[in-house]
Amino acid sequence: MKNIRKIALLTVGVVVFSGANLVAADSAKDTKNNEVNFDLTIRYVDSFAAIRTSDEGKEVAKELDSKRMELTKEIKEMEQQFTVAAKDFQAKASTLSESGKEREQKKLVKMEREYKSKLQESDEDMKITMQSVQERLLREHNDAVAKYAKTNEIDLVFGPGGVVFSSEKANCTMDVIEGMNKNFVAKSKGTTAVASKDSSKVSV
Repeated sequence: MKNIRKIALLTVGVVVFSGANLVAADSAKDTKNNEVNFDLTIRYVDSFAAIRTSDEGKEVAKELDSKRMELTKEIKEMEQQFTVAAKDFQAKASTLSESGKEREQKKLVKMEREYKSKLQESDEDMKITMQSVQERLLREHNDAVAKYAKTNEIDLVFGPGGVVFSSEKANCTMDVIEGMNKNFVAKSKGTTAVASKDSSKVSV
């Protein structure tokens, strides 16, 4: 009989950040004081600490811990019931008829199957709950960062996973796309010219 697996409570705040934009900061060197001046205002947020120590983050951690303890208690009770039944069967097996042994063994198999099923369901339940909580806290974290940035006229806010917020001023995506398109057109024209030249040689 395998020992019961522990249903670990995932650390609130371990989250994956997505949606980072391509950003660039134009700079101009000041020849008088030899300093580099940036036209973007940048900040950094420790997202893990923000989520973990926020009031909602603390409340969610308590709720998850309570849920974990409840599921663990149910599983331990089922394990104990199975253990007692298995010992009871071993103690009286010699006094049972073949049909009696078969009947008791079927009961044990059923109890073990139900125990394993409950264990798997509990693991999946905790994973689903954690994913839902992480997504909700991440949305609220990003909303708070965006509100702070807009209120304080911040162009870029970085977190442990990359860019959390970027303003229109900091976003150079369209400029990059335009540059890529120009390169594509230039390469296309060059290919066409070569093809035309080769064709004329063949015709001659």
